[in-house]
Amino acid sequence: MFWFGLFYFAGREFQKSVFTRIGGLGPYLNLDDAIIVFFLVSLIRYRKLNKIKLPLIIVGILVSIIISIVIMSVSNALTYEVQRVHKAALYFPLAIFIAYNFIDNNEKFEIYLKVLFLGSIVASIQYLLYILSRQVEIINYTEISIIRSVGFISFTPILIITSFFISLKNLNKKEVFIFIFGLSLFWLNIIFSQTRSVFISLAITVIILALVFKLHIRLRKTFYFAIISIFIYLTLLIFFPAFDLKELFLGRMISLREQGMNDPTAYTRLDSLFLEWKYFLQSNILFGNGLGYNYFVYEGYKYISWGHIGHIAYLSTLGIFGFIIYSVLIPVKSIKNYLKLIKQKNQEYYLAIFLVTAIALTFNDWIQFWMSASYLGQGAFLAGITYGTLWKTFELNSNKEKNIC
Repeated sequence: MFWFGLFYFAGREFQKSVFTRIGGLGPYLNLDDAIIVFFLVSLIRYRKLNKIKLPLIIVGILVSIIISIVIMSVSNALTYEVQRVHKAALYFPLAIFIAYNFIDNNEKFEIYLKVLFLGSIVASIQYLLYILSRQVEIINYTEISIIRSVGFISFTPILIITSFFISLKNLNKKEVFIFIFGLSLFWLNIIFSQTRSVFISLAITVIILALVFKLHIRLRKTFYFAIISIFIYLTLLIFFPAFDLKELFLGRMISLREQGMNDPTAYTRLDSLFLEWKYFLQSNILFGNGLGYNYFVYEGYKYISWGHIGHIAYLSTLGIFGFIIYSVLIPVKSIKNYLKLIKQKNQEYYLAIFLVTAIALTFNDWIQFWMSASYLGQGAFLAGITYGTLWKTFELNSNKEKNIC
């Protein structure tokens, strides 16, 4: 059940889960929720209640969410919108909890990485099919308001970063082919997403891992990168003739440069930065205003990118307490675990790859959350699974060392 659920979350369009609601239960159960319930039931049967562990960070997250519910109940109301926000915020800690209790040995990393990779391929194929369908509308001069989506990005930026630093020598020919094919699709996915924050955080993370953590960039020494580049170019040329390649690659960057603060995504984020900081200062700064408070403020229904700057969103909604957990403790704990694990000699191949994936996620997301997104939404489930796996791996290997001593 764990692997099926991981594949589902890697391959789905997270923004469309609302369309999978069950009629009898209304807005309170969709397919995402149902799979998490199965996760938890399976985990209880697999582990038994007396063997289930709850990491301290999860306790901290749950406390912050409970306090948020209390604050919203007292100061505003637990409306449907507020309930949805709180439910979405539970995805991340639940994912950590599930992975932390499911991973019990180092032999599961191969399955974990392959399922995640295949799920991301499915997400990328879905997105390309979506773009193809929209391209038909462009060719037929149908008026459309938007051609891009971020719902299919999934884990692709993290896997792209990982690809720079891994060796393929342990893979057979079939696996190498799938790797090249999948990586090409991942690049196409983020190219068509035209998400500037993804490109910026991806580039900065690669630089940090190469220069600060001294990870060796291996892909440049092979011909694989050239193959991937040719595949991407031919795919764009043959299947997506309606797109101007320069506009596709650089359009939104040029738009930001030319329009500056008149660019909608720029000024709405700037508005959210100032407004969320203002409401943070007006709140009980220790615990914030509560998740969903923006529905009750004067500017609540204006076109403002509420929650888009993750680190500021933590402050305004969950206060200093939430900010310390999400923006400080989680990355610090992950980096410390990574640094201790990489010191081990004779690492298994897939464990080594997983560690690169985990540290790539840690830096990429921390950087991106200064521009877009946070761990307060249902899109954070895969990140939670990865953190839970990393922390449990550290615990397992620490226990091994103690037993040897």
